Amino acid sequence: MVTLRIELPELIFGKAHIDCDAKCMWCRPGINKKLFEAGFQLLEMEEMDIQTIVALITKYRVLD
Repeated sequence: MVTLRIELPELIFGKAHIDCDAKCMWCRPGINKKLFEAGFQLLEMEEMDIQTIVALITKYRVLD
């Protein structure tokens, strides 16, 4: 488990960042072979932090 700080691109619900614990679920080399991509499962988040992430995904259409 690691502690992450997610820096938001703008204030969302008055927050500039979200701090949470996460578990790395996968990791692989990126297009630039000097870097890696990783997927994390976010753990035990506050309800407002979940709403902030939903707002971020909705605004920036991250799932498209």
